[in-house]
Amino acid sequence: MLRLIEQKTFQRLGGKTTIRTNARLITASNQSLSELVEQGRFRKDLYYRLDVFRIVMPPLCERSGDIVLLIDEFLNRFNQSFKKRIVGVAPECVSLLESYDWPGNVRELKNVVQRAVLVCEGEVLLPEHLPPRFRKGKSPLSRVSFEIGTSLEEVEREMIIQALAAVRNNRKQAADLLGISRRALYNKLQKHNIK
Repeated sequence: MLRLIEQKTFQRLGGKTTIRTNARLITASNQSLSELVEQGRFRKDLYYRLDVFRIVMPPLCERSGDIVLLIDEFLNRFNQSFKKRIVGVAPECVSLLESYDWPGNVRELKNVVQRAVLVCEGEVLLPEHLPPRFRKGKSPLSRVSFEIGTSLEEVEREMIIQALAAVRNNRKQAADLLGISRRALYNKLQKHNIK
């Protein structure tokens, strides 16, 4: 493999003729290969041959703006596959999908839309067409408003308190909700003396 990448030549198994190739190799991983190299779990020489042009694709939970676009794509695809005529998704259904963490990334979203299309008998996907995990204990995110003149310090403190309340004091989820790292959240909890 290393020789193929480096020299763009190979021999078939049992063959004696060297074959030249002009192919491009595209690889993907859901793990950090540089960390695996440091841990000795991925070959360093292979890593440096593969690491020519890196494209980082953030997980779906970090690009919620793509969710509606992906839903439309999957909806069209499954309408054709299952001979359905679903024309849209109810706003409350979109809200549930956008507020979900998507641990299974795009594949999970695809499966959720596929299931919804299968069970939907109307023309619009509704929350009841989603798997039960989307309906249990999910309340829409509340809005927080402040009067003009409220200090940024007070706004930050209140936002942290509201975020923690919304996720039942789960620090990781609160950090995700606020768009900051867990370490940054802990620093802010200490700064604002929030227990």
